[in-house]
Amino acid sequence: MPSQPDLHEAVTRANCEPTVKLPGVELRKLASGRRGDAGFSTGIAHFAPGAGLPCHTHTFSEIITVLSGECRF
Repeated sequence: MPSQPDLHEAVTRANCEPTVKLPGVELRKLASGRRGDAGFSTGIAHFAPGAGLPCHTHTFSEIITVLSGECRF
C-alpha cells in the first residue's frame, strides 16, 4: 500500500483578531496557506453596508455563504 504524505492543517478560533482590515471589511482567516494549509482557505468576513473587496482571483476554490443581508458578485 502506498504511504500517505504527512498532512498538516491548522485552524484558528473564530474570535481571533482580523487578519485583513479594509474600510468596511474585516476578515478572519481560519485556515489558509499562511497557517500551513494547502489547497484551500476559509474564514469569516464582515462587511459594512456598501463595502466590498476589489476584484481578485485565487489559485484555489472559494465558497461564500451569506449569513445575513445580501451580496452581489
